Amino acid sequence: MGQKGVLYIDKKGREVLYVPKHFIVINYMKREPEIIFDLRRLKIWDRNWNTGRANLREFLGNPEIEQSDVDEIFDAYFNRSVDEAKRDCVDLFDYIINREYGINSETRSTFRRELRWE
Repeated sequence: MGQKGVLYIDKKGREVLYVPKHFIVINYMKREPEIIFDLRRLKIWDRNWNTGRANLREFLGNPEIEQSDVDEIFDAYFNRSVDEAKRDCVDLFDYIINREYGINSETRSTFRRELRWE
């Protein structure tokens, strides 16, 4: 069991992975991805998504995010390092976007542990 996420491309051409009430990954084309953990900003995104005001150009899907991955990210965020949590978010985003585009990525190497995906 896991969390339902939302994967889409916004009107500015950014790829966005939104895991409601948990985190957001915004992939910019020319700079580092932005990771949002801030509760206030998450509430704004949640309200905009639920009222249909999200800047949506192309909907890519509703990926299922494993609860263990969410727990790993928040364990890193609260107990170890925010930078490590952000790296884990980017790693998860890369895996999900690769799966959406049909790119085979069997391992996720930036986590401290090796994960195998089907």
